[in-house]
Amino acid sequence: MALKIIVDREREIQKFIPVEYWTIEAELTKEIPTTKVIPFRAMLIGFIDGTKLDIHNREEATEISDELKQASYSVIKVKTKKVTRQPAPPFITSTLQQEAWRKLHFSAKQTMAIAQQLYEGLPTGDEGRVGLITYMRTDSTRVARSAIVEAREVISNKYGSQFIPPHARFFIGRVKGAQEAHEAIRPTKIRREPSLIKSYLTAAQFRLYELIWKRMVASQMSAALFDNTTVDIKA
Repeated sequence: MALKIIVDREREIQKFIPVEYWTIEAELTKEIPTTKVIPFRAMLIGFIDGTKLDIHNREEATEISDELKQASYSVIKVKTKKVTRQPAPPFITSTLQQEAWRKLHFSAKQTMAIAQQLYEGLPTGDEGRVGLITYMRTDSTRVARSAIVEAREVISNKYGSQFIPPHARFFIGRVKGAQEAHEAIRPTKIRREPSLIKSYLTAAQFRLYELIWKRMVASQMSAALFDNTTVDIKA
């Protein structure tokens, strides 16, 4: 059965016919720019009647692009809607590695080595040598209730009660077969803000600890609210 699936999939791949597809974008601004005007990028979608425009080769793209360069543009519709984004859960091993690469440009190996140092403990002044984060090899997003309470207190004191949702957030693990023995990766003490221990850490240690601290605190904050604006432009 497995062999048949592989063969069928290979046949589908062989039958696939690639189709060339081009897109056209324009950088636009007001006709008479001012110091406050910021250029924005618009994408060609189709015709004014709603018909989609497909561009299949360079020649078509060049022809349309040349026409658009000579055109004048006007806004015909502006639509704004509120968008809510729920905070992400605290880190597990894989998401920590991904975010550390994306934001800090740390390799997975470097991330885990620094996390190990934070977990095993570092001298932090009057507190002595303390472990700064929970165990860094975990696929569980579970967080101890006491840490959630502490995070909500920190948010209230630092940012204001308006940034706390009515109820605490409890995250359900989405990883199949997740090991629940360990919590998510979080600071061992949420009140230990990054700025308070910066002088005791290397630059890399501080940046990773700050990333973990912010993720944990953000996970207990109110949902972010955005204005999503769509502008229809006629050429």
